[in-house]
Amino acid sequence: MENYGWIRASTSPGVPQGMSLLKGALAFLLIAFFVTTPAFSQENPAAKPEGAAVPAAAQEEAAQPKDLTLYGEVQAVNPDSNSILVQFYNYDTDEEKAMEITFNKDTKIENAAALADIKKGDWVDVIYVTSGAKNVAVSLIVEKEEAITEESTEPPSSETLEPAVEE
Repeated sequence: MENYGWIRASTSPGVPQGMSLLKGALAFLLIAFFVTTPAFSQENPAAKPEGAAVPAAAQEEAAQPKDLTLYGEVQAVNPDSNSILVQFYNYDTDEEKAMEITFNKDTKIENAAALADIKKGDWVDVIYVTSGAKNVAVSLIVEKEEAITEESTEPPSSETLEPAVEE
């Protein structure tokens, strides 16, 4: 049996010369696969067992409310409670719903000067957060319809409708 450094040509009599090397390479690849698979899995490798300390930054991030969005039609404006009632279509449940959105001093409003300028029938795009049992608006955009001008409602003049003359 010949010896080529750390690789031997055959480990047992009757086995072809390259077969032992092939078995060794296959064993190496299988071991490498099973060792590295957990590193590439979709589970969070940094997940800690229950009871383990969670970093302060992760706790703060979890404590911050998530921004949610809503697009719908204003059904009611309540200046006393500083809120509006918005009817919207919920695609998850496939039904119409209504939600009360509360305003605070930090709420940004576009296309309206104040809550009093928002009327029933206006369409609004709202970014809000849930704070306790309230939905607090972070920003609200009132959709304004484009004004129709007289020029766009007039039929085109006959001069522009003349057929092309071929010679």
